[in-house]
Amino acid sequence: MFPQRQHQFLIRSNLNFKINQNLISQIGFTNFLQTLPHDPYSENSFNRLELRPQFGLRYKQAIDDNISLTHWYWNEFRFIENESSFYFRNFRFRYQLTLKYNLSKKIALKAFDEIFLNFGRKIINNTFDQKRYGFGIDYKFNKYFRFDLLYFNWFQQRSSGNIYFNRDIFRITLNNTF
Repeated sequence: MFPQRQHQFLIRSNLNFKINQNLISQIGFTNFLQTLPHDPYSENSFNRLELRPQFGLRYKQAIDDNISLTHWYWNEFRFIENESSFYFRNFRFRYQLTLKYNLSKKIALKAFDEIFLNFGRKIINNTFDQKRYGFGIDYKFNKYFRFDLLYFNWFQQRSSGNIYFNRDIFRITLNNTF
């Protein structure tokens, strides 16, 4: 926002394995396209592809019939495009806490807080990668398709360790469940 610029476009696919009523394990892959540089005022930009195999756990706690808390723990293996090939950059651990309130069977409100931590030999000054918090609305078309509109604040540490980006972002997501 201000100036408006698409920063990311990603396609994420996950296989979910239901362990019990509240616990789900996931394994997946993300195709992540990012517009660089991060400076939204830059006149020159380019796109960089990143490939991310991932795995994680999701634990959902029902507070009552309409309110739930979800804890999401996951790990990403980050491979960055470099000319015509990819190189392994680092591991990243993510934890997200989401509070969801169902207004109806089709509409839900949610708020979340998420932290990202980097691990690997090339990580020197930025073990803390980023923090995101935000809120949004889900609209469930049917049991297979869901639309999300989110606002979130993204606070990210750069690799130097002493430069930070603070962004206000709107995200539109179409979820398809098979």
